[in-house]
Amino acid sequence: ESSNCLAIAGGSFAYGLWLNAENTLSSLMGKKFEGRVRSINLGFIGYGPHHMLAALENGFWDDILKSCKKVVFIYYSIQHHINRASGLVYWDTRGPWYELEDDQIERKGNFNDKYFINDQLDFMLRKFKVYLRSRYILVNIFNKPDPFLYLRILRETKKELKRKFSNINFYALSW
Repeated sequence: ESSNCLAIAGGSFAYGLWLNAENTLSSLMGKKFEGRVRSINLGFIGYGPHHMLAALENGFWDDILKSCKKVVFIYYSIQHHINRASGLVYWDTRGPWYELEDDQIERKGNFNDKYFINDQLDFMLRKFKVYLRSRYILVNIFNKPDPFLYLRILRETKKELKRKFSNINFYALSW
């Protein structure tokens, strides 16, 4: 255990898209705490809460988080993450697919298991913008953003963090 840590997860805003490394949220927070806290950037472009939960369930961040004495884990979110968690964005066709079953979160597979055509045909057609736009429109006509799914994924993330790490506090920030 090396230090107290601040872990920031989320999409492009958490990652710091278009920013120099020293200007990202995690870097600025690390500077603010003047070395007393190790700041960890777990953001990734295009990600939503479903990616965060899948990463935790699959142990992607276990080694990093176990190296900390205490962890403040922040999920930095925008409203559009509700759509992402619901599988309603064109760039996340293979993202983790969760559904609510009797108020419980269940991983059903990936969004490509839920929607449309097989992977090979989808891959070939993706180079045509008309296909991407049509696919996006059709998915959004027949499916609606589910804020309850989004919130339940956040609650399940908190439970998974507490189950795996006794030294962690989870916060979700949304704007």
